[in-house]
This record gives sequence, C-alpha cells and structure tokens, in this order.
Amino acid sequence: MPIQAMQGSIAPDYYDIDEQKYRLSLRRLVKAKKDLSPIHGELLELVIYDIIAENHSPSEVYTKMSRLNKFLKWLERRGKDITTCTGFDIFRYLVQEINPQ
Repeated sequence: MPIQAMQGSIAPDYYDIDEQKYRLSLRRLVKAKKDLSPIHGELLELVIYDIIAENHSPSEVYTKMSRLNKFLKWLERRGKDITTCTGFDIFRYLVQEINPQ
C-alpha cells in the first residue's frame, strides 16, 4: 500500500520514505492503527515515521512499533489515553506487563 494512501494528516516530509524497505512495518502500522483509538493511532504513526526518518533498520522499526502498540493498548484497556497517562501508569506497565512475576 503506498504511503500516500495511508497519510491522512502526516507531514509531507515523510513522503520520501523508502516504501519497499519498510513495507512490512508499514503494513503492520495500518493494521495496528485500526485496533487503536484515533489519538493513539495518530501518535503511533508519527512516532514510527520519526523512527524511520532516523534511518533505523526495518527490524528495529517493527520492534519499536510493537512495543509502543502494546503499551497504547494497555492504556486503553484501563480507560486511559496518552493525555491522561501518568508516570505511575508507566511504572505499573513496566512492572506488570514487561517483567511479570
């Protein structure tokens, strides 16, 4: 899927991304956005395009997207969004979800 078809409100600076190199990550991004609220979907997209613009490898992009997506879904399950997230929420996520005992 061409990036232009996914763009929406993304800044034009990102139109020159090598689509072929990042095609798996970009496909995953489209799927991940469907499962998130609009604010989290847009945030995920912006962060991923920034990571790509920093020239990270496709596997790093995919890994970072998966991690951020997991955190955003965790917030949503608790009735929160990124605007109401606190440092304690992040701590709870790290303790409960990343390193459960």
